[in-house]
Amino acid sequence: MNPGPIGFRLDDAWIHQVYARNFFSDGFLSYNNGIPSTGCTSPLWVFCLSFIYLFLGKGSAVDTLVFAAYGLGVIFYCLVVWRSTCLTFELTQNRFAAITGGIMIALATPLAAGSYSGMEISLTCLMLILAVHTYVKEKWYLSGLFWSLAFLSRPESLAVFGVGVILLIVFSKDRWKACFKIALPVIGIIFLYMLYNYWASGLPLPATYYAKKSFSLGDLPIRFYKAFKLQLSQVPPFLFHTIWLLLIGYLPFRKFTLRFPSVEFPMIAGIVFLIANIALISPDDPIAFYHLRYLLPAVPLLIIGLTIGVFLLGLELGKKYKRATVLLLVFVLMISFFQAMVTIKKVSAHMHNDVRNINEVQRKIGEWMHYSIPRGTWIAASDAGAVRYFSELPTIDVMGLNTPEMLRKNERFIKEHPVSAFVYIPEWFEPIEKDIFQGRYYENTERYSVTANWKMNIQWVGVVFKTPSNKPVRIHFKGKSNLALYFLPYPGN
Repeated sequence: MNPGPIGFRLDDAWIHQVYARNFFSDGFLSYNNGIPSTGCTSPLWVFCLSFIYLFLGKGSAVDTLVFAAYGLGVIFYCLVVWRSTCLTFELTQNRFAAITGGIMIALATPLAAGSYSGMEISLTCLMLILAVHTYVKEKWYLSGLFWSLAFLSRPESLAVFGVGVILLIVFSKDRWKACFKIALPVIGIIFLYMLYNYWASGLPLPATYYAKKSFSLGDLPIRFYKAFKLQLSQVPPFLFHTIWLLLIGYLPFRKFTLRFPSVEFPMIAGIVFLIANIALISPDDPIAFYHLRYLLPAVPLLIIGLTIGVFLLGLELGKKYKRATVLLLVFVLMISFFQAMVTIKKVSAHMHNDVRNINEVQRKIGEWMHYSIPRGTWIAASDAGAVRYFSELPTIDVMGLNTPEMLRKNERFIKEHPVSAFVYIPEWFEPIEKDIFQGRYYENTERYSVTANWKMNIQWVGVVFKTPSNKPVRIHFKGKSNLALYFLPYPGN
């Protein structure tokens, strides 16, 4: 199906574009121009995207800017395949194993589609691969730098870094010197990042953490099951449970011949990233790309771990069976090819349908508001990406990701920023004062696939046409969260 204009399959990608568009003009991360914000969980990705606006200009056609974002994601994805091949060769000293690992990563169809999503997936994969590669080569300062960049790309990367430090302390002969070198840049970046967050919002962590976290260790086993059974099974070559071959090659009876840090670390890093992610965010919508994208940065590390595990198993079997290593590597490679061929049409159709869904609802509403509401008028939105980007109107993100004052129910903030329209999902919010809060405009889309909840296929623009003496009137909403907004009379056409 034709998705219409090119775009992104998640509204979150348009949030990144908002930050990137504002970065060089404001000199800091901002959602609304001139107001520092902490709603961006991937500052490094925004920094990379901002160069598109620097070189092409803010006034460039949207399609040009989107194509540039696609290109950036694809470049990072190609670098991931290349550096993963180099890392696999570093740990196996076997060219066929290295090429096998690289090809399997290239065939991971959801990961490849993720490079076109406008999200930080490929960038995070690359930073993790570079951090792990420099770690196993014992280039501690350089590894610390890449861990810092991985943290700025996705904060869950910090958990992998922490495990790496623990392994250094336990196994390395030169533990304290190595830990100092690797930790110095990471601690420095974390301190500066938290300092910025506190300056911008009064909170040490990004607003997205407080808005989205659902931390639970008790639910970790069921979350882990969902992640492997329902989400990673969509990614070649894990459909046929070949993930278990990842572990077989690391059985205790094998004699470890390589020095520390050795062949196990990519596997450990991938699993730790997964655990950190699912411990913070429950994978409640496993079929949708919306949740799968959180796990995808671990995929290259897991595939490298799988390749090395198969290689090591082949070495063991090779004592009795000739060419066991080559045959096993060819086996998992054929599985990757088969699943890629089976899934590529489905993954492509899902991606295009997601883009169409976002185009037909959030993007259309944003474009309508751009021409219908005067410049400088404040609005509110529950999906705060494409509406903010295309309307170019100052926006209150009622979920609090980009306007953290909403997380704290800041009465002063909503009084000082009365809005003239609220773009909301009826499934999430219901107005209490239905007699004065009325629908002005809506958009919906068919065959909704961005999330499993098909009722999110429609969004309304709600307004108040008249208020006493043209003064702000307070409207209450219940649903996903209980909140209130002050409304001015609708000024648009």
